[in-house]
Amino acid sequence: MGFFDFIDDLPHYAGRSTASKRMNCHHDFLINDFANDIAGAKVLDLASHDGRWCYGFAGAGAASVVGIEARPELVTEFSNYPDPALRAKVDMRVGYLFDGIRAEIAKGETYDVIGIFGILYHIMDHFSLFQLLRELKPRLVIVDSEFVMRDNATI
Repeated sequence: MGFFDFIDDLPHYAGRSTASKRMNCHHDFLINDFANDIAGAKVLDLASHDGRWCYGFAGAGAASVVGIEARPELVTEFSNYPDPALRAKVDMRVGYLFDGIRAEIAKGETYDVIGIFGILYHIMDHFSLFQLLRELKPRLVIVDSEFVMRDNATI
């Protein structure tokens, strides 16, 4: 049984017959492979979509998780996730991720683990992103993204 087996039953995933299989596969290498680092950690998840990875971090034993997502309609989907104890560990925030990171820095916040899943190909200034994240003093930054897959790629 996979962590995300329940996801096919959620309204947001209706009609996506392979969602749980894909999510469980990703969970194995994005969360399970780092379970020791995540356990007890304060986690920041960028571009959190519907909170799927926030929930995954919580399920791996994170002490707390902050998710930043720009689309409020996706943030509202998080309430459909089944385990209230895991949802209680998660603070889903609506906002532009650079603004959210800067706000955390201004408050003096730090994070043990930062997840950057599926967002880098939407951002032009990777250097600024990682410079900002450095100020949050993470022990671990987990990146999963698609990069350019052709010869002579440029930005």
